[in-house]
Amino acid sequence: MLAGADLPQIASNNPTTSTPEEAKAIARGTIGYFGTYAVDEEAKIITLRIEASSFPNQVGSVQKRTITSLTKDELKYQNTTARSGGQIHYVWKRDK
Repeated sequence: MLAGADLPQIASNNPTTSTPEEAKAIARGTIGYFGTYAVDEEAKIITLRIEASSFPNQVGSVQKRTITSLTKDELKYQNTTARSGGQIHYVWKRDK
């Protein structure tokens, strides 16, 4: 799951009774998905195969991202074709 740092708190403290404004802000600022991925170090590409997603249109898709940095403890990549129109930068760190 990926979530923006500026998501609102739900005033009722219950996600099933959030206001329409709270729900809209949260939906716009989060995405959850899982599947498999493969890293091509030479081409600097990570390929994601989406098996399930909070955005159902992604299910079954294969997506490619550009790797900007790869070390033994960290992977950085970006999505330059985000549906939001901007760029999304990701950082995965190895758990120690």
